[in-house]
Amino acid sequence: MAEATSATASASSTEANNISSRVQDGDASTSAAPLRYVDGRAFNSRNDAYLLPGDAEEHARLDAQHSAITLMFGGLFPSQAQEEIEKSFKAEREDTNVTVLDIGTGSGVWAMALAKQFPNTDVIGLDIVPVNPSSEPPPNCRFQLGDANTDLTAQFQPGSFHIVHVRALLQGIKDYTALFQQIARLLQPGGVLLVVEPTYAGYDGDKNRILAKEPGEPGFTWFHRMFTFAKQATMARNPSLCLIEKVGQLLTDMGGETWQSVQTVDAFIPIGIWSTDPIERLAGDFMRQNALQAREALRSMFLSSGLTAEDVDQFVHGLTDELTEARVQQYLKLTCTWAVKAA
Repeated sequence: MAEATSATASASSTEANNISSRVQDGDASTSAAPLRYVDGRAFNSRNDAYLLPGDAEEHARLDAQHSAITLMFGGLFPSQAQEEIEKSFKAEREDTNVTVLDIGTGSGVWAMALAKQFPNTDVIGLDIVPVNPSSEPPPNCRFQLGDANTDLTAQFQPGSFHIVHVRALLQGIKDYTALFQQIARLLQPGGVLLVVEPTYAGYDGDKNRILAKEPGEPGFTWFHRMFTFAKQATMARNPSLCLIEKVGQLLTDMGGETWQSVQTVDAFIPIGIWSTDPIERLAGDFMRQNALQAREALRSMFLSSGLTAEDVDQFVHGLTDELTEARVQQYLKLTCTWAVKAA
């Protein structure tokens, strides 16, 4: 996607005021979110379905994950979705900025990267915990607190955005269709929703879903076991996770009066540095770092789901050995879905 031309200073100021007027009263600060602490890690205290931490250590993990994903996408969006997203940029008048909402922004890395690459955007990153950005956000990017389950209506008016981005969020969403209905309300006609979510499974070197569940079974990997444990723990709190692989169908079922088009594509990211392709090898190294950093982040989740300390220790040691030795060829699969709001 060609970089969009920067708007004039006066136009940027005008649009900044416009988007601010579309954001209703709500806590836009990122310094006062209620947190709870477990074993030295900070977790959100509002949403019991989202079980991962929300601290600086976790945000560093998300930065590594972001690097892997953008390498495999070749940018901030899947290449197949760029045509629709470009329309959101090109359709705007020269004196009007493109407005973007990144729901579940995490470390804010995607929101900041978009704002830097496209200066004619005004980007809001929304998250349930304070953002710990690794660098100073650009002036056209800001962050505010909010739970996507409950706060979208209160914080944003209809038609506020041209693009809404969701990545690795749905594990904490209790009603997927309700979320997508709210996002449709926030988008302008012709606006684009982009959803990027992992499949809760590992895939072997031939990109087939791993089925082995126990150590010693042919094809077993600790990376796949990590997703098995994570899915079990999350499903106990949020049964909606069973729909994580049906996002495209859920959006299609909302009807053509809501979304004029819905498309889906899968992306496979290597786990580890086993690939001979230089891009895949680098992305695999970032994803290896991501998985290794997730080991302790997942400990509290696994223990709360009924696993014993011995079970968790076995998982941590097994995953560490597997990823350090780079002896297993396996992938993470991301399902990327984008939908265009009906005019």
